[in-house]
Amino acid sequence: MITRPAAPFLPVVLALLAVPLLAGCANGDSSRYPSLSIRDVERIKGSAEPVAPETALPGTAAPSADLAGRLAQLQQQAAAANQAFMGAVPSTESLIDAAAGSAVASENWSVATAALTRLDSLRNQASLALADLDKLYVDSEMEVGAVDAISAARGAVQAQVAGEEAVLDRLSARMPN
Repeated sequence: MITRPAAPFLPVVLALLAVPLLAGCANGDSSRYPSLSIRDVERIKGSAEPVAPETALPGTAAPSADLAGRLAQLQQQAAAANQAFMGAVPSTESLIDAAAGSAVASENWSVATAALTRLDSLRNQASLALADLDKLYVDSEMEVGAVDAISAARGAVQAQVAGEEAVLDRLSARMPN
């Protein structure tokens, strides 16, 4: 069976047939069709005044007693985690100093790595409180709740966690590679 190759000129022929059709569109009587420009009716006019809102703006409501209690609990949880973290920093620094110049996987390196891991675990406890505050913040945005109170508590805990992360980064950089 003999197969013939596809005609390479077929696309050219189709393009040439389309040219007269497109030219017909361009030469048509445009007065039969409406203009696509903006009409006077579509222009913005008028002097309507915005209506003043009847309710308080979101975030201005005082937190409920339950929410205030939960915020205080989360801040105390973060503060306790931060206190434990800061209390463990000096001993971790001493262990890292002792590991300076040690080989990776040596006794001193292993002990310093374990201390650094414990410090990271203490930072995670504060991060859990921050995650709960983030959830409360999102929920309050949806319910138009006490955003300001949650935001203040969240900011304080976030600053603690950021400080702990800076300490961890500084100590991790001192570990022997």
